[in-house]
Amino acid sequence: MQVLDELSAGFAQRDLQAVLALFAPDADVVIFGSEQGEQAVGTAALRELIQRLFSRPEASSWAWQWQSISRLGEVAWVAADTVSTTRGHHQESSRPYRLTAVLERRAGRWLIVQYHGSEPAPRRGPEAASSAPRTDDIG
Repeated sequence: MQVLDELSAGFAQRDLQAVLALFAPDADVVIFGSEQGEQAVGTAALRELIQRLFSRPEASSWAWQWQSISRLGEVAWVAADTVSTTRGHHQESSRPYRLTAVLERRAGRWLIVQYHGSEPAPRRGPEAASSAPRTDDIG
């Protein structure tokens, strides 16, 4: 999905305007990041959160591994498994990341109205080697 690719590129380049342009400019736009304190409701809080994330010494990007995208009219919802890569201080680290989002199409553009990111805990037991779910595994 193009919006997810643009979101990853915007974070990798720390391009505040590009990232903000992907979110609906609404008083009730919501973002929950994967870390405590990474939450914002409304455009002012969203801007403040993204600025805070971009002030860190490292930049992040995502490589989408699996996506489920559904749509009803002008609303779409997305679930994705990805690998989040963080680069900074001459180091690079990668970890699994999950995303769910709700988007609304306005004037021909898909905008994020709700975003939730999380870092899944490692699996325990014999299922630990299992890969991301297939589309047909989702009920």
